[in-house]
Order: sequence, then C-alpha cells, then structure tokens
Amino acid sequence: MNKTSVGRMTLTFKVLTWDEIISMSIKLGNIVKKSGYNPNYLIGVARGGLVPLRIISDFFNNNNVFIVNVKLYEDIARKAENVRFLQGIDEDISGHNVLVIDDVADTGVTLKAVVDYIRDNLKPKELKVATLHYKPWSVIKPDYYLSEVKDWIVYPWEYVETIRSLTKKLESGEFSGEEKENAERALKEIQEQLNKYDGVIY
Repeated sequence: MNKTSVGRMTLTFKVLTWDEIISMSIKLGNIVKKSGYNPNYLIGVARGGLVPLRIISDFFNNNNVFIVNVKLYEDIARKAENVRFLQGIDEDISGHNVLVIDDVADTGVTLKAVVDYIRDNLKPKELKVATLHYKPWSVIKPDYYLSEVKDWIVYPWEYVETIRSLTKKLESGEFSGEEKENAERALKEIQEQLNKYDGVIY
C-alpha cells in the first residue's frame, strides 16, 4: 500500500490479486442473494465490471448477461470531462429486475450515468447496483458493496495498464522525491504479481 500525490489528491494504492477478486465476487453475490433480490438480468459496466459480472452470473446461474461500455477515466486520477457511451443495450428488459455490476463506485459519475440510462431508456421493474468497492465521495451509493475504501484500487485486470501509466509518469518526471519512491513501490508490487504468470508481455 503506497501513497502518492496527484494534484491536491493523495492516492493510496492497494494491489489486489485474482484470488482476492474471485473471493470478493462470490461474497458480493452472496450478499445480493441473502437480501432476497432476484435479478432477471445482470448488466456489467465495462471494463471493470466484467470479471465480477461473469462470476456473479455463474453464482446466480443466470445467463441473461449484458454489457454497457462507458468511459470516464483517461488515466490514474485524471478524468475525462464527460461520460462517453461506447456500447449500450439492445434488449427489452422492461418490467424485469436488473442488477448493475461494477468494480468500484469511485467518483460514481459513470455508474450514475449507466443507472440513469437504464432507468430512463430501458424501464426495468427494479434496478439495483452492486460493486466490490465504494468510495465515500461517490455521487451514487451502491445497494450492495463489500467495503468502503479511499485507496486507488489496482485490480488484476489492469496490472499492465497501471504499469504503463506509472512508468510514463516516472519517466516524465511527474513524480519526484517521496512520490517517486511510492510509485516505484507500487510498480514493484504489481510486477511481483505479474511474475507469478508465464508469458506476460507488456
């Protein structure tokens, strides 16, 4: 776990493993199931929600799986000004229970945009949101989540992306002093995880 500053924001990195993600996704699915909510359709927010979506759909034995692809973050702690929808849903889910799944409610802007899009255009009977993590400054609070965090979570499906981003910042001189040391520590921790797998090219 490492700290670095980007603008006024101090980031704390937490690197997660694949085993942790599998365990978290199953736990999240169990939380939803115990609540009594039974979704007819599961909708994942690409790209972060795709792995939890697949695991939870298996947990529910539900093949009615769809993907919404939106983009807000351009880089670590740098956001695009507007949410862009790259892929919507061409399916009649009106009158059905829907569960939207994502990895984290960070700013919550993309997640809220997805929820608004589904509610306004697809008219589900009921819509609930499940995420692995929730940050207290998010503009939307998921109905289900595992933990409230302030860390910048590095998920295993973005190891290489994070390495590229942090390496670029280090090479450009954006990090210096303690920031540089913290970024290098984060890179080392991610690389240690990647080294567990053969044939990784980045």
